[in-house]
Amino acid sequence: GETSIEGGSHFIDAGKALISAADAAGSQDYACPHLLRDIGESLKEIGEGWSTSWEAVTYSAYDASGFFVSLSQLQKRQVLAKAYAAAAGDLSAISAISGCVSVGPPSSVPALISLSTHLKEAADAVSDEEISSGSECKDSVALSRLLKVASVSIGDLAKEYD
Repeated sequence: GETSIEGGSHFIDAGKALISAADAAGSQDYACPHLLRDIGESLKEIGEGWSTSWEAVTYSAYDASGFFVSLSQLQKRQVLAKAYAAAAGDLSAISAISGCVSVGPPSSVPALISLSTHLKEAADAVSDEEISSGSECKDSVALSRLLKVASVSIGDLAKEYD
């Protein structure tokens, strides 16, 4: 049956975007596809628990944070490594919020706003690389676009608590 996940749908959308990015990312230079997929799956799990189990959210956020740390360590470009590491920090902050589904989501708004910003920074870094190297790499176009989609989804979620 359909369960109401309210704000969690934004995390599910963000997760789906990163899973699509993993499918598009052929080059190990831009992103390790398996890590992007792991992050996407973790974000979907956050979305599934968002209004039903805050404990599940914290575990999934912790996992996603670890995957982002690994992803940042694989980057040759400092600006992209920094954006991924910052996203890891945002998810780590969410994983550290204790409470229940009435406390967790509103408490996570600063981290959500920050996560949205860092995903956009990552998208811009991928896009800048594309322009500066003159390579019309399809995977980087898709990765940049899908990171932006994820950024917007997380930003929309944060706005629900204004």
